[in-house]
Amino acid sequence: GAGVHVGPLAGAATLHFDQVVVVGAAEGILPPAVLEDPLLPDAVRITVRADPDDLATSVDRVARCAIDYRAVVAASSSACVTRPRGAVPGRGTAQRSRFLPPAAVATAVRSRRASLGQEPWPVAPDDLAVRALLVDPDVIPGPLERAVDAARAARRASFDRHHGNLTAARGPVWDITDRPLSASAIESFLHCPYHFFVQRVLGVDTDTAVDEIDVITPRDLGTLLHSALEHLVTTAQREGWVPGPGEPWPPGAEAALRGLFDSLVADAKARGLTGWEPSWAATYDRLVATFGPMLLLDAAEVRADPPTAPSAAELGFGGADEPVVTIEVDGQRVLLRGVIDRADLAADGRSAGIVDYKSGKSAKFSDALGKPKSKGVVPERTKVQDLVYDAAARALFPGATDVVVRFLFVPDDGVPTVITADHVPDRPALLRELLSTMGTAGREGRFAPRPRGAADYCPVCGLLGRRAISVAREVDAEVPDEEVDV
Repeated sequence: GAGVHVGPLAGAATLHFDQVVVVGAAEGILPPAVLEDPLLPDAVRITVRADPDDLATSVDRVARCAIDYRAVVAASSSACVTRPRGAVPGRGTAQRSRFLPPAAVATAVRSRRASLGQEPWPVAPDDLAVRALLVDPDVIPGPLERAVDAARAARRASFDRHHGNLTAARGPVWDITDRPLSASAIESFLHCPYHFFVQRVLGVDTDTAVDEIDVITPRDLGTLLHSALEHLVTTAQREGWVPGPGEPWPPGAEAALRGLFDSLVADAKARGLTGWEPSWAATYDRLVATFGPMLLLDAAEVRADPPTAPSAAELGFGGADEPVVTIEVDGQRVLLRGVIDRADLAADGRSAGIVDYKSGKSAKFSDALGKPKSKGVVPERTKVQDLVYDAAARALFPGATDVVVRFLFVPDDGVPTVITADHVPDRPALLRELLSTMGTAGREGRFAPRPRGAADYCPVCGLLGRRAISVAREVDAEVPDEEVDV
């Protein structure tokens, strides 16, 4: 086939290319920093494997990477290999890759200006023109003005239109009333407005694709748990053994939940989602061991005060053919969307309990909700599910005057935990305040990056690196001492 192939070396080892560009030829990237598996170290692998290709050691994985590299480069008509000049991402180092021959050092290009006089040339004539214009900033770029402007902005980042400041755009950049907003979308804005702009406004996917699954991902584990608990409620309702308000689950509920979970696990295994079997077996045992304590906790804390009974599971709103939930913000009607894991109702319908299942850990979740600490310190709120679910519950259950939102963590290090979002006296007012900030950003076109350190999950600031820090400082945003990886 003709075209451009982009991907890892391992995926191209059997293909032939006219031109090859290998990016990131630095130690720690090519080959990647390979560590021994703590569960099955190299010494054990060598002892128990049937042949050299079975249970590859860390040394074997580096050797395979070298074979892939040489196969791709040697089979090409021409090859260009690059490595970072400045800060190196991840576990990379400033040292050139061991795969490069000694002769490659003499022809290394050490600056952008030097690259103007050395091959391989950029692909398009426009690229050459942009590079030439960057050398002399006084030259009027003419038809390439936008391209040169973007290139210059990448060199010296500031809060301009290339980094989230679109105040000069005609009309609103983003209208908060365009489509329903989910809790995750609002949280994305609170965490990093620029990430929200790139992913939610521009529609650029920032999720990282995973080719190999060693252990089950948190998302897939959460999906299994949510589906099993949803089926538990619907099965109990269909068969007539759902508990009444404040009542415990019947004795057979734990076995029923485990059976439902096992059927979902069998499907996940068939699709290769559970990863390495010994690791999954440990995760499975740890999770199912908490089913009994979780059902007891559900009756004792989740549905006890006020006494409620499971009424609905996986209750969607804001989507196609789903109930509409709105909130008035600055004279505008903003639509909300989401899925309530479980809704519990009192016998008289005046009290509603909203339950959200969590398969992660509860240690820092109260901080994410903005719950005040013992010394009166109020953490920055980064989670808004309680606010969105409260608005949805009042719309879906108009007879309920009392709404309680609780988060049920399973397995949470083997001890299920309940966190109740009861610290905000006026949840609708707080949600309006947060949405008003989002609406203002959309009208004014201001979506500044907010880098939060090397461990930040925001992939946009992670790619921008020090540029994100530079932009954030210009708009007086709080920047951590630890710089973001480049």
